[in-house]
Amino acid sequence: MAISYSRFITGRDSAKGLAGYLQHHLLGVGQATVPNGATTIAVAVAGIAATDLVFVTLATKGTNACVVYSTTIVAGTGFTITVNTDPGPGGCVFNYAVVRPFEY
Repeated sequence: MAISYSRFITGRDSAKGLAGYLQHHLLGVGQATVPNGATTIAVAVAGIAATDLVFVTLATKGTNACVVYSTTIVAGTGFTITVNTDPGPGGCVFNYAVVRPFEY
């Protein structure tokens, strides 16, 4: 038997619909560049919690092929993206989104 968790938009977000709900749970989106000669970049996101989710995707690759090795959240401050190798000239650009999960 499958269990389904459904949640309706209620409370302070109901007047704004889906847009209001996303504004409450989507903490930050943007781009971060790991520069040539580095393997990490710190991204500031005020109010981030240790339980938030960070999604990172490649936008523009550098000269050297690199992949995300890890993301590390520093609660209240932001997160760090670590790649497996120096991206080379031009750096490596990543898109990111920080999401606060549902509270049941």
